[in-house]
Amino acid sequence: MVTIIFESHATSLDNEAGLSSGLYDVELSELGKKQAKELGQRYKDKQVKSVRGNYIEKPFPNGESYQQCANKMKDFLQNLLKDCDNKKVMIIGHRATQYGLEHLINKVPLKKVVTDVWQWQSGWTYHLKNI
Repeated sequence: MVTIIFESHATSLDNEAGLSSGLYDVELSELGKKQAKELGQRYKDKQVKSVRGNYIEKPFPNGESYQQCANKMKDFLQNLLKDCDNKKVMIIGHRATQYGLEHLINKVPLKKVVTDVWQWQSGWTYHLKNI
């Protein structure tokens, strides 16, 4: 079993502008730099929230679908099981990364994970036993 601690990334300039940057590295804002140090309150992206259910199978413009992201997470988790059995690891990522963890480890349907309302907290713990 692998114990996974998931933390969402700190606020980026795109987050503050209400944009979803997905695959692209975007410089952190001053607020984001502070958040990264404190692992504190994170900026919540309210633009994507209302339409994210439309992109479960269909990719975001110039991006990926949530299913594509979950497929990548599955490959990653399989490698994690092989390389990190009986260890604890931390993953810092986007919300889509966490959607994959919830879907693949906790067996929650992807549509439900993507459209549910998430409350910020200071980390989530997952126990990966198989994939």
